This record gives sequence, structure tokens and C-alpha cells, in this order.
Amino acid sequence: MPQRVVIEPWFDDVPSRDVIEGAVGRILDIFVDGVLGSEPVPFGEFSRFARVLGVRSDGVLVCLRCNSEAQFEITIQWEEGYDCPQGNKVCEQCVAGVVAKGSHDYVESWAWPNESAAR
Repeated sequence: MPQRVVIEPWFDDVPSRDVIEGAVGRILDIFVDGVLGSEPVPFGEFSRFARVLGVRSDGVLVCLRCNSEAQFEITIQWEEGYDCPQGNKVCEQCVAGVVAKGSHDYVESWAWPNESAAR
């Protein structure tokens, strides 16, 4: 039975350094480019899940994905089946939120089904 996915938003305030650096292994909800038009657009075209593999901070950076000034370069693994043309590095400005710990296993099971089946 589907479970409700809870996302802790980053819209208003970017989390503290400790939270961002502690995000390795967590699943982020990341803004991607969706196309607006007269036809209804599935929410998934605007947002994708990605697992955090690493976080780097070397002062002020320019994000290659969104072109924003950033303090963090976050290396991610996109959900299975999604290929981002800008690659696998985002910044804190690209992130919509983090999947709450109670929803983590559920999201992981369908976002990376081949990995889940191998366990």
C-alpha cells in the first residue's frame, strides 16, 4: 500500500552547515526543469529524488546546475531512470527539501528498485 511521503522543506531557510554536511545518505527532493503549458504536467517533472553521496564546501561557489552563488557542492545519485543533463552535482539552492526519516526507506525502495532488490 502506498505510503505518504513527507518532505522537510528548504524553501524558506537553507538548513545549517551541520544539517547539510550531515545529509550524506539522506534523500533530497530537488527542483528540475518541468515544462509549463496547457496540458496538465505531473509533479514529477518538476521535482526528482536524489541520494546524497557527498558534500563539499570551499567558500563561495557558483553552482554549475542553477548558476546560483552557493556555499555547498552536493554530489548526488539521481533516482533510477532519471538522467540530469547537468550531471550529478547540485547546490543548496537546487534543493526543495529532504525526505523525512520516516519516509526514507519507502522512497528508497521505489526510487532505486534494483538496489533494493539486491539487498
